[in-house]
Amino acid sequence: MNNTLPVKIEQCELSQNSATFSPNIGWSEWLEAGRKLCKVFGATNWWLGDWLNFGEKAYGEKYAQALLIVDLDEQTLRNYAWVAASVNVSSRRQCLTWTHHREVAHMKPDAQAKWLNDAATGHWSVSELRQQIRRHEAVYIEDDSEPNPKLFKLATEAMQLGNKLREEIKREPVTTWTPERKQQWRDLLKPVHDVYEQLANTKEAA
Repeated sequence: MNNTLPVKIEQCELSQNSATFSPNIGWSEWLEAGRKLCKVFGATNWWLGDWLNFGEKAYGEKYAQALLIVDLDEQTLRNYAWVAASVNVSSRRQCLTWTHHREVAHMKPDAQAKWLNDAATGHWSVSELRQQIRRHEAVYIEDDSEPNPKLFKLATEAMQLGNKLREEIKREPVTTWTPERKQQWRDLLKPVHDVYEQLANTKEAA
């Protein structure tokens, strides 16, 4: 069985479990190989997500057949497909990681573009992007006599997340989830928890 990968890097032979470099490779060539490997690593999530979404539209079976040939758990594939379907190709930024895009996948396209542009311009890490979004979406209830648009928006998103979470739990109990999957849901639900804490700490009007 041929174990060579269909990715070409000069003076480097790639397989499924190794990268073998020529002893004659120069410093600049070695650096360039690293850059190419990073690009390939960052692209695979997009490739798999787009592949799954195409398969769903073209053949109607999204995961049943894919799981037979892809050595990844179903939730990981679902995440790849969801982010790829949620973030249009024209909105994706090559200078940002797939995880950056996952942070904004639940937003509308205009909001996605705004945050991705800010992250690219500011050279934000994923953690910095997440913190900036949370600061922006934080709801401070100072006057409950006026409607709070941010609170209404977050309440709507919370309902959508709640419905999605219920569907996930119906398919697989939380006790069977991987640590990565649990962390992804904690990240998604963090803004809702922040609002809950603010509501709990808000003093009732005298």
